[in-house]
Amino acid sequence: IHNGIDGVAGRLGAGGQVLPAVDGIRVTSYPGTLVTWGSHVLAAGTLSEASSACPGKRPACGFLSVLDSTSDTVVGRAAVGMDPIGIAVDPVRKLAYVTNWADEAGRGAGFGTVSVVSLADPTKPVEKSWVRVGHHPSAVVLSPDRTRLFVANTNDDSLSVLDVRGRPRVVATPSVRPVAGIQVGAHPDALAFSPDGRTLFVALAGMNAVEVRDGRTGAAVAGHPMYIPTGWYPSALAVTGTAAKYRLWVTNAKGIGPSMGYNGSVLANGTATNGTVSVVDLP
Repeated sequence: IHNGIDGVAGRLGAGGQVLPAVDGIRVTSYPGTLVTWGSHVLAAGTLSEASSACPGKRPACGFLSVLDSTSDTVVGRAAVGMDPIGIAVDPVRKLAYVTNWADEAGRGAGFGTVSVVSLADPTKPVEKSWVRVGHHPSAVVLSPDRTRLFVANTNDDSLSVLDVRGRPRVVATPSVRPVAGIQVGAHPDALAFSPDGRTLFVALAGMNAVEVRDGRTGAAVAGHPMYIPTGWYPSALAVTGTAAKYRLWVTNAKGIGPSMGYNGSVLANGTATNGTVSVVDLP
């Protein structure tokens, strides 16, 4: 019933929250990543929508929604690039960095972008600037000292390293391909820092591994790739603990690998586990 009411109300142009909060808080099309910021929660709308509010008077763009966790309401929306997917927050500068993977079809002119959104007034978030990065930028993480931003360019097999001490600018684009000259396929899609910020972990979905990288530059440690084996298709990372002893958590979206079991896309070559989580004790 509620779904029907919401559908009719939407077609009649009703805005705001039509359904009770227990049925979900209305944000943007196909919301994806969630990030907390104080008493607020930020949600990226990964599907662009037509709007007159889009930067540069573009016909369509994505939106970053700002929700107040004390009232369960959306208090602000910022128009950003096409299909925003990743979010990183600088709580001191009150900025959100948002990756727009589909901007390569728009203002990125063949490349994805990162939006810099001011959260100075949570009720009026606004895109201050944007930076061109690589193809299909997905995960994004801010260094613990808040000086560098790392972006995973999934369809380039690379990272974009941005200096964000002033106006954000790309200072390096290290490759995560296991060897030079091969086709794209490592597919970096998740990032995380060690507690001391000295190590950057990069999930490589196409290699079933997490690469250990220099947390300052994003370069390979010891001059060559160093991998931690995972399950099938690592897709998210988290770190718990302290610098003296911590754990790396890895979600393996497709489990431990092919096995007997029906799968709608590949018939009987499925997985019996339907996803796993790997835990690695470090250092």
